Amino acid sequence: MHDTNRQRRRAVIAHSAPVAALLIGAMVVTAASAWSDDAPSSSSPPTAEATVRDLAASLTADGEVQSAGEFAVIHGRGSAVAVSGSSVSSELSQGIELAAYTFSPAPTSTPAPTQSPTPTQSPSAPPTSTPSPSTAAPTSAPPRPPSAVPTAPRPVGRLPTAQLPGASAAVSQPSTAPPATLTEVADPGATVSTGTELYAVDGEPVVAIVAGTPSWRTLKTGVSDGSDVRMLEKALVKLGFADGIEVDEHFTSGTADAVERWEKSLGREDPDGEVDPGETVLVGANSQVVDRSLELGDPVPNGAQVLTLATTERVITARVDADDIAAWGKNATVAVHWDQGNAIAGRVTSAGWDIEDGTAAVTVVPKSGTITRHNGTAAEVELVTQHHDDVLTVPVAALRDGPAGRPSVTVITDGAAVARSVTLGLVAQGRAEVTSGLRVGERVLLPGS
Repeated sequence: MHDTNRQRRRAVIAHSAPVAALLIGAMVVTAASAWSDDAPSSSSPPTAEATVRDLAASLTADGEVQSAGEFAVIHGRGSAVAVSGSSVSSELSQGIELAAYTFSPAPTSTPAPTQSPTPTQSPSAPPTSTPSPSTAAPTSAPPRPPSAVPTAPRPVGRLPTAQLPGASAAVSQPSTAPPATLTEVADPGATVSTGTELYAVDGEPVVAIVAGTPSWRTLKTGVSDGSDVRMLEKALVKLGFADGIEVDEHFTSGTADAVERWEKSLGREDPDGEVDPGETVLVGANSQVVDRSLELGDPVPNGAQVLTLATTERVITARVDADDIAAWGKNATVAVHWDQGNAIAGRVTSAGWDIEDGTAAVTVVPKSGTITRHNGTAAEVELVTQHHDDVLTVPVAALRDGPAGRPSVTVITDGAAVARSVTLGLVAQGRAEVTSGLRVGERVLLPGS
């Protein structure tokens, strides 16, 4: 019986051998066809075609929509001061800080014990710095470009005694006069434009002027020519006091007459045809009152914050890698990608050098139009650093280490897989530029082959 079973197994094996040979031959033919571009099948190894396309390398950063900035209205300052930490995109912000510096007198050093006490100055004398041993004490404020500190300020134009965090430094001014009283103040939500009366102290109004030029001095007949004079004359024309004015940089008697007519319309107690820095507040366009720090009847010492303004302009702020901050230069063109998939062209308006956790802040505005999306809307900001047009590329995944460490690809040629060294150019967007070693249309193996 055992012999009979052995004979049956031999017969089965004998009859199965030709079938196995046929199956193996079919697998070989199938594999060969899989390596051929002309007859791909579902079992073909993954490949990709070498194609010509544009290639760009870029830096990206996550950002969000914010208000362009907040500004503090400080009594006696003359210009709204950017609140520390706000994202200010307006070019006026730089001018505002300049005005804040030039309008503030130089800090007075504390006298050393060996020096004699500083003589008491008359109320009309401008503040002076402590003289150095080699310099005699000046009888007037020392010259400081672009002009001297204003003299004899009016009651609402006194120099500041305090600053918000992040604002320019100022010094306390000795004064025996009691603080003024807040008699009028704008409500939160109020729109601010040229001529808006922001607040009043002892009945004297402090008026907003929308301007891109800071003013640091009293503007009156005889003052030297300057862009701040042009700013004032443009404001007078806008407010309806154009008679006798030629808008230029020269303060004429016609300018003084127009100023006096404006002062009378405001109800000033002593209209004199002069504009002291503390009688106006220079603000950016599209601003509104968002908060007030004082209420009617409160005392208003010099340097006290009265209001907070915010621009209605919106910007995109992003934190970028500090190592790349030099690439995000002012006016650099960027693309802003929204979550919904669409994008707009943008422009970098500022790139901060204050490093925090290895990142720095960048502010972006649209190249045209305005941002209508709500504050907090997420966006990705992309800065293109290199761009190569019409170059031969393959997926980065197709690259392998070749001989001597050179990059290579595996090319499918006539059904055979051939390793070939290549020379690379720009690598970006998941693709690598191939400058030599490959032709358009050739197919290369991908991982998983």
